[in-house]
Amino acid sequence: MSQTEHLWSVPLSDLGVRVRVNGLPMVSALSHEWQGEFANSPLIYTIGYEARSRFVASALRSNSSTPTLACPVNRRRTLSFESNLAWAVAQGFTIVEQTESSLAAGFRAITTHLAECDRDRDGRLRVVVDVSSMSRVRLASVLSAIARVCAFGPVTVRFLYAPVAFSEPPEDVAPVSIFEAVGPDFAAIEQEWDLPLTLLIGLGYEPDRALGAHEYLEPDETWIFLPTGTDHRFDDALIRTNSHILSLVDPVRQFAYSLAEPGEIWRLIYSITSGALNRSRVALVPFGPKLFTLASLLVAFSFPGRVSVLRVSAGEGEATEDHEASGSVVGFDVEFSSKRAEPRR
Repeated sequence: MSQTEHLWSVPLSDLGVRVRVNGLPMVSALSHEWQGEFANSPLIYTIGYEARSRFVASALRSNSSTPTLACPVNRRRTLSFESNLAWAVAQGFTIVEQTESSLAAGFRAITTHLAECDRDRDGRLRVVVDVSSMSRVRLASVLSAIARVCAFGPVTVRFLYAPVAFSEPPEDVAPVSIFEAVGPDFAAIEQEWDLPLTLLIGLGYEPDRALGAHEYLEPDETWIFLPTGTDHRFDDALIRTNSHILSLVDPVRQFAYSLAEPGEIWRLIYSITSGALNRSRVALVPFGPKLFTLASLLVAFSFPGRVSVLRVSAGEGEATEDHEASGSVVGFDVEFSSKRAEPRR
């Protein structure tokens, strides 16, 4: 048995994980100086079907000897996937294969690998995670893995996200077939079910997908979050795609957030969530940029067992589109620590 395996059955609330979040300003170059203390830290990323899935890994590889764990997508291996995989193999990256049935096992392997990585003199482990092409389930699994690893000492993670270049939204999407928590650590098992429901929805490009989630959950209070970027075409298309739900929700509960200010995204979600928990149940439904999903998951870490982060998907029916990176990178530096001290073996 690995030194972390016994922790997978421990609820997140019992691990006593604490997070400290700092937003990273948007940059257009990942220089060695910018990487700083993370210059030679392990990198975890997903080999996806988008051209942008190797954008961050390529930039980091050119500036350091970063040890890298590359996790291929387990479905929809089309478009740019084969070239992305071939590039990762050529770089000598460690490929962690995962099928739908072995997703948890794959991230247990990553947990084991991280637990064995060298730490700083103060016992801190530093890791870089590129979330750009990760599914919401995989991203949740990575965070669950980090929660277990920090039982052996503090972990600081630099989460990076490469926004996509502009493309028009799809004209329609497949019907929803999956509506569930993104992972066991992000299901509100300690909620009082007779309380009203507060729903926080991050809007994305999927036509009326957010409206469907709203109608299904029938919340007593809804907050809407609209991503904005440096290209106004995204903003215009997003409003057109989500016009129905925007007309239903009180404008005072609609917030625009900038991808260039990730720290503000986290603070906004945290503030609304902490206030709502005093009077209601809380569910987060993160459509749109993975940066919003990451912020939602980090907020849920602060309220273990009390906040649900939900996945709404068409599963195998989801459309696949190839996207190029816009050329910028943004993210968070997050410090994880745990009150549960475990001896390293």
